[in-house]
Amino acid sequence: MGASRKIFLSNLLLLIGINLLIKPLYLLVIEAQVQERTGPSEFGVYFALLNISYILNILPDLGITNWNNRHIAQQGNVFREELLQLLRLRSVLAVVYLIICLALASTLHYNSREITLLLILAFNQILATGVLFMRSYLSGLHAFGADRIVSVCDRLLLIVLLGAALIFIPAHEQFPIEYLIFGQTIAYGLTLLLSFFIVWKRRTDSDKAEVHTSKSVLSASIPFATLIVLSMMSGRIDAVMLERMSGSFEAGIYAMTYRLGDMLNMISYLFAVLLLPIFSRMLSRNENVEPVFKTAFKLLLTGCIWLTIVCAFHAEWILGKLYSSHISEASVVLPWTVASAGLFSLQYTTGTLLTAAGKMKVMIVISALALCLNIALNFFLIPASAAIGAAQAAFFTQLFVFCIQVISAQRLFQVCKTPLLIRSIVFTSLSLGLATLVASFNWNPLFSISIFSFSLLTIGLLLKMIPIRDLISNLRPENAS
Repeated sequence: MGASRKIFLSNLLLLIGINLLIKPLYLLVIEAQVQERTGPSEFGVYFALLNISYILNILPDLGITNWNNRHIAQQGNVFREELLQLLRLRSVLAVVYLIICLALASTLHYNSREITLLLILAFNQILATGVLFMRSYLSGLHAFGADRIVSVCDRLLLIVLLGAALIFIPAHEQFPIEYLIFGQTIAYGLTLLLSFFIVWKRRTDSDKAEVHTSKSVLSASIPFATLIVLSMMSGRIDAVMLERMSGSFEAGIYAMTYRLGDMLNMISYLFAVLLLPIFSRMLSRNENVEPVFKTAFKLLLTGCIWLTIVCAFHAEWILGKLYSSHISEASVVLPWTVASAGLFSLQYTTGTLLTAAGKMKVMIVISALALCLNIALNFFLIPASAAIGAAQAAFFTQLFVFCIQVISAQRLFQVCKTPLLIRSIVFTSLSLGLATLVASFNWNPLFSISIFSFSLLTIGLLLKMIPIRDLISNLRPENAS
């Protein structure tokens, strides 16, 4: 097994293991309870405002994080003056971001309370993107151990803060959405301080031969910024359009199903955290990226297929474990939402490879087309089908993006060869057939899911979708880095 592939697998196991202990607990228990006790309408407003802050959250960063990740991976050092210069630049961009959020909220005719909430959520995004910026140094330096700690710190703090609030506020009282928002402020703020301290301890005070000016950094990062804002708008604008076109209740129903997809994206994002610096370093050394790509793609596909099929066949049962009301309305939306999230997650292999190679024009064109398609589909589907229409629009948009990225990755790097595609199609088809067969017996949902999961694991091993030998070898302590 190649060194880069070994680094990827060993750190992936640890990173996913730690995150699986923390993030699902937050999303499926803590935040689900917050939504349950605030109600769909109140949470629907929050969800729409949150997505507005997400759509614009490229502004305090402008692609600097992605540029810096590749830059540090190739450079191998954290220079003090360069770090401080980038922090000053991000501070200026953060002020611009807040001003634009205020202007947009006024344009969309939100009331004073909603505008205030949006500004706080925008500030939270400044803190959250600051954490990602600091993590770009850690992953770029291949300091994956420190990155693992930072990756779960904010969610761990939120579990403590919101868990305490849920316990002390009587269950019959409505949970103030402000508690969730201010809890995020505290958690992101403390995590940012921790990540800054870790990076600052790794700095070198020696001068660089060449210090990038703010202008040169912005010039280099603008393609990343353009790509991110297009991707973010394509992935988040549906919630805003749904709330404005069909009301906060439908947005709340959509948010109920979005949580499981969000959990999948959170875990899948960890692949990109590892793959971007690894791909960047390998490409800079003219190394073959296909082994690492194939391993990551097959692992992601296996996980995405499993969660998508489980949610499609057992939607009401799963939602019933998270919520006590509006389950029937949400259950018809959930399969589309999770399938869309699965397709988006797979792009953390193809899209990350194209980004690491600097193929920004290709990525920008794909994202621009996806945004246009998504807006058109939402305008057509939301009036007729509300939350279901928004979920269907997201699914077809992500399917389009994934297919184009696969074609581009194969054309440029020959990593999506016919054997891999055939094996993936066969695995997907067998998984769907197996799920249909298991569902026909009308067993208890938990038993059905267990039987399906064990059978899918067997199929995955037989088709070599899961590199079991490599995974086992990397569970040994001496292989963890």
